[in-house]
Amino acid sequence: MSLIVYKGAKLNVKVETFDLTAKEFNIVKKAVNIIGKAVNSEEFKDFVLNFSWEKKYYTGFWFWKKWHIKRGFEFRWNKNLSNFEVYEKIMSGAEVLDPVEDREIDIYLKIDRRNKKGVVGYMYKGKKWQYTYAWVFRKYDEYGIAGNLLHEWAHHVGFSHERKYNPLREFSVPYALGRYIEGLKNG
Repeated sequence: MSLIVYKGAKLNVKVETFDLTAKEFNIVKKAVNIIGKAVNSEEFKDFVLNFSWEKKYYTGFWFWKKWHIKRGFEFRWNKNLSNFEVYEKIMSGAEVLDPVEDREIDIYLKIDRRNKKGVVGYMYKGKKWQYTYAWVFRKYDEYGIAGNLLHEWAHHVGFSHERKYNPLREFSVPYALGRYIEGLKNG
């Protein structure tokens, strides 16, 4: 096992890894720095506090349509928290399995060497380890890995999303955080 730590002014990042190759470890090390710099920035705070989206869709039958417009994180999966409450929950560092507000992102990473396509990573409810498929390290750079690590950690904090594809899934806290981190590559 190896440990990677980023000491931040507001939030630390600690990643414990298991059974990574040297190349995978170096990518994760870069990813930890990306996450650490991002979550400690004012830009990240602004992103979470001002996160909004608008999606028009309708329910009903062909003769009766009702249009819906929503703003903020997808409410069914963020426990109806306001954007400020989402930010505070993230910055507290309190995970479901370890609810101490330690201001630290604790990630326990293992590599799944199976060749399962379509899913980047996963975790099991009630378990501290999160998994990333080995093929992801061949396809994604450190920003993609960082986005996935933060996405999976958001599950450990208690945020979730639809299991199967749904147009609203991208507006859940885990997907929004992952996309934000991945977007730093171009910004």
